[in-house]
Amino acid sequence: MVILTLNCGSSSVKYQVYDWEKKDVLANGIVERVTIGGSFITHKVRNRPDYEVEHECPNHVVAIELILKTLVDPEVGVISDLSKIKAVGHRMVHGGSKFAKSSIINGDFLETFESLNELAPLHNPANLMGVEAATTILPNVPQCAIMDTAWHQTMPAQSYMYALPREWYEKYMVRRYGFHGTSFLYNAKRAAVLLGKDPFETNLIIAHIGNGASINAVKNGCSYDTSMGLTPLEGLVMGTRSGDVDPGIIFHIIRKTGMTAAETDKTAGLLLDLAGDHTVLVIEHDLELIRAADHVVDIGPGAGKWGGQVVAAGTPAEVAGMPGSITGAYLSGRQRVAAPAQRRKPGHKALTIYGARQHNLQNNGYI
Repeated sequence: MVILTLNCGSSSVKYQVYDWEKKDVLANGIVERVTIGGSFITHKVRNRPDYEVEHECPNHVVAIELILKTLVDPEVGVISDLSKIKAVGHRMVHGGSKFAKSSIINGDFLETFESLNELAPLHNPANLMGVEAATTILPNVPQCAIMDTAWHQTMPAQSYMYALPREWYEKYMVRRYGFHGTSFLYNAKRAAVLLGKDPFETNLIIAHIGNGASINAVKNGCSYDTSMGLTPLEGLVMGTRSGDVDPGIIFHIIRKTGMTAAETDKTAGLLLDLAGDHTVLVIEHDLELIRAADHVVDIGPGAGKWGGQVVAAGTPAEVAGMPGSITGAYLSGRQRVAAPAQRRKPGHKALTIYGARQHNLQNNGYI
């Protein structure tokens, strides 16, 4: 049995193909720039060169059609035909307190999940677009949802309740939900195996460390407490999230700047701004990428070591250590966009450089 897993964002679709009988990953990849132009797929199969091709994807249906076409391609594919796919799994972000485990996707599920969109307005609608696209293309294949929040539904009230008016919880669903549940679930079960213990007699502290990061306390094999809260903004300092801050800071900034609450929320509630610029160096006159980027600095063709355009910045050490030229950009300060191989000059590389500010280059003579 072949299982296709999908992780649909607002402008990307990540995928992986798994052979259940052989317990083996057949392929994985991503379609980037969905709905925004310049779309392309990167398809990876073990012991083969990566396959990249441009293909416009104005919506998620076209993106998933592109993935399926690639999977059955005689030259780069990994399955003979689509009938080999017997199940589709969707990574879904916010199940609120409605879902404590993975669920078969049907009409009732979709109605309930959609009612939770306000808890994750950037993620849940994109997840639903992916489900709609997959069910349109593969209508007879069972579809299953795996929620990031479901793992944490075992937390006791003293862990998930805030010291806030109970009415906010009862009317507005304000409570700690936690995220990264699929990661914590796997690590908890795998750690028990490695320790030779019964999973339900295993106590752990698990750290999920990436551009997004959180910590989970596991008691008797179940989630007991976690660092993320109502949203993924709470907890540890992350790549594009400030983590815990004094709530009074927001009101202080509103008073000082005149920003409205809606404006602070629109700019990621100033919290993403506090986390710094997260962007990528571009050394190539790719006007489409430059127009899409958040920040553009022209350093000119003869300025120091690097000529051309810088779309935001990386640290001098990272930049200086890279041979050749680099292509890439960031949309909304977070999403990586790399020019496909066909659009790169010989020797050019795609590189994401995290956590740097423009003044790092300025202060060190790059611009």
